[in-house]
Amino acid sequence: MNLSSIRLEHLGNFSLRWMSHRFHRETSLGRPYVFQVELTNFCNLKCPMCPHDLMTREVGYMDFGLFEDIVAQVKGTNPDLRLHHMGESLFHKDIGKFIRHANDNQLATILSTNATTLTDSKIQELIDARLSWLYISFDGASADTYERFRKGAHYERERAKVEKLLRMRQLAGSKLPQVLMSCLSLPGTRAEVEEFRAYWYPRVEAVRIKPADGWDGSSERINGIVAESQYPVGDSVCSWPWQSMVVLWDGRVVPCCFDYDGKYVLGDLRRKSLAEIFNDEPMKELRRLLRERRAEEVSLCRTCPRGHAGVDERA
Repeated sequence: MNLSSIRLEHLGNFSLRWMSHRFHRETSLGRPYVFQVELTNFCNLKCPMCPHDLMTREVGYMDFGLFEDIVAQVKGTNPDLRLHHMGESLFHKDIGKFIRHANDNQLATILSTNATTLTDSKIQELIDARLSWLYISFDGASADTYERFRKGAHYERERAKVEKLLRMRQLAGSKLPQVLMSCLSLPGTRAEVEEFRAYWYPRVEAVRIKPADGWDGSSERINGIVAESQYPVGDSVCSWPWQSMVVLWDGRVVPCCFDYDGKYVLGDLRRKSLAEIFNDEPMKELRRLLRERRAEEVSLCRTCPRGHAGVDERA
């Protein structure tokens, strides 16, 4: 299959999923887009706007055999794979192997990191594996701001690691990984946004000032931090259950990236395929409840503002 036919397949599949959401069908016409694959849920930081410390599920690392199975199922459906969810994926000992396998199957690879794990050997591994994009979460343009939100990280040290990555990439004569520097827009970071942009724009491929979110809205601590910075919520039914899924490190599948604790498990890849899980009864029930404005009956959605968005006349 050539690249042109792959792109057409992606577009056609997206259109089918979009129509399924538009008309609130319980069964989606398209194949699922896997938004994130969690290689591990271990993280070394304790950021106050993140619910990682509230997570009760077991910490672990994805088996390569399971990853091979995921890649085989998403070829032709996914244009890319985001190799992260609730952990720092660079702690996975086989990170380069995972990236190379996805690339070999014509999947662009995206990885999000807090930069603390960017040792020389890890940087070289990412360059050699030809990671497509590295998203670096770096909230602030000063030590005081950055270290207030990135608990356990050190501003000057982590910034030096990012700059070392850029130098090593140049020395290797490579354009990969492309680097996106991301800063959350929070009351505590907003005053430094322009300084952040000015520093990083000349150095990396992309800079993103990202609206904060309260995840599933269940944490008063996180809601208090991000209340003024939330993503805007539209007036239509949340599209996630019609569009995509997230695979946890142990093979369980959840509806969206806001499910940090496996609150609404749709199925298990060790027992069913992604296509089966995408239109199995748990997912159809979720679509039905959201369509009928009964989000309060779903443990994941009852406190999430997206779950309580309005619906149009067809509902």
